[in-house]
Amino acid sequence: MVGTAKQKRQTRKKKSFTFPFIQA
Repeated sequence: MVGTAKQKRQTRKKKSFTFPFIQA
């Protein structure tokens, strides 16, 4: 996975959108 830490920061704004993305 690339940019996992970067996506984690956006998880707060897109928790519903990034949540399934990180789990997958």
